Amino acid sequence: MCLPKAVDAVARYLDVAPGSIALAKQTGNNAMPQCSLRAHPARAPKIHLIANIYDGPQPYFVLERTAVEAGQQFTSQRMIAAPVSVSGLGLDADWFPAQKQLMSTDGKRLITVTVDWHGVPAARKRAIARAALTPYLQPKPRSNKGSSG
Repeated sequence: MCLPKAVDAVARYLDVAPGSIALAKQTGNNAMPQCSLRAHPARAPKIHLIANIYDGPQPYFVLERTAVEAGQQFTSQRMIAAPVSVSGLGLDADWFPAQKQLMSTDGKRLITVTVDWHGVPAARKRAIARAALTPYLQPKPRSNKGSSG
């Protein structure tokens, strides 16, 4: 599931033409649809993004459980970086540094964007993941409070 708005957002972030981004519709290892985006921007390393769209049951629970499990530490020293909460994105969102993944849900779907961008700081990886992920989120329904019907 490759959304044109997601391709446009990635192109804007990278300052490349949307047509220069190679797309491939795929099926993820969770049997859900995903979109692979590849680009080679000027003055930056090649980038590969994968947006996986889980539309199975309980996407919010899956996100929360993934964050809890990734945050667990059973040794005196942390072996991998803990997940980082990301505000203002869907109902909830977390960045998983060890997997280079941003996960968020709108309550109907769980979107996971994986970033493969060697030599680039984590903040930039998170930022482009956010740009790619945001178009997949369904807008929150508007409240009808105060309106008469």
